[in-house]
Order: sequence, then C-alpha cells, then structure tokens
Amino acid sequence: MKIRSIGFFFLAAVTAALVGCGGGGGGGEAPPVQPTRAIVKLATSGTLPAGTLIGGIGTTTVTYPTTKGLSITDSNVVTSGVGISAGSFLIPNLTIPGQAKFIMANVQPGIAAGEFATLTFSIASGNSPVAGDFVITEGATPVLDTNSVAISGVSVIIQSVTFQ
Repeated sequence: MKIRSIGFFFLAAVTAALVGCGGGGGGGEAPPVQPTRAIVKLATSGTLPAGTLIGGIGTTTVTYPTTKGLSITDSNVVTSGVGISAGSFLIPNLTIPGQAKFIMANVQPGIAAGEFATLTFSIASGNSPVAGDFVITEGATPVLDTNSVAISGVSVIIQSVTFQ
C-alpha cells in the first residue's frame, strides 16, 4: 500500500509540474520596428501684421548628421499645409551632404502663417536618428511679404519630426 501511495504522490507531483510549466512562450514585447523615413515639417513662427500674406521664404537650411544614415532627394522636398499655392515654387538644393537648402518663391496670391513644407528623409538600415538631429541653421532666413519685403518677427521653425 505504501508503494502505491508513493506512486500516486509521484504521479500527482509530475502532473502538477507539467501543468504549471505549460505554454508561456517567453514573450515580452516585440522588438521596435526600425524606422525607414524621417518626416520633417517646416512652418513659419510669429504673427503676421494685419492684411499681410507670405509671398516667399528666403534660403532656408536644414542641417542633419551624415553619420546617421540619412539621405534626401529633390522630389522629397515638397510644399504642404498652407504652402500649397498655384504657381509657387519650392526649389531645393541638396548638393552639400548634411544640408537640405531651399527657397520658396512666387507664392501668389500669398499664404498665411503655418506649415509650408515637408522634407522626407530616407534612413539606412541600422541607424536611429532622433528629432534633435534636424536643425535650422541660425542666420537670416527672411520670410517675405508679397512685395518681397522681409516680415519682421516671423521666422522658419521645425514644426515636427516623425519617424516611420
């Protein structure tokens, strides 16, 4: 009888252990997805004088590190937000690594303050840039009215950086 009791006890212990160890699969969170694009939105900041519209934006330079796998082409510098205006030109110059330069010209009949351009950078595999990697170079970036006169107190800023 003792042997039978020990056998049942052993069988119960093994069954409990197997049930307790079942199926967890390890788990945890899935690894983060590597972003392949950085979308940088530019906007004007400041208050336009009453009755004034923006007619152009002088040379604007967005700098970015060349060591973080970032690249951009002319077709990835586009008008967006309030910047979309018939006949306006957004002219990029991407010849210097680490710099995305452009001007926005002939904005007729003019645009309000706000988002006006989107720059979409490609991110090479294995790189992880951060929002702070994108900077508008200090200096004169004139925001012009429809008569090509600089508007005091209005400047160009990075409105947002999104990684996808």
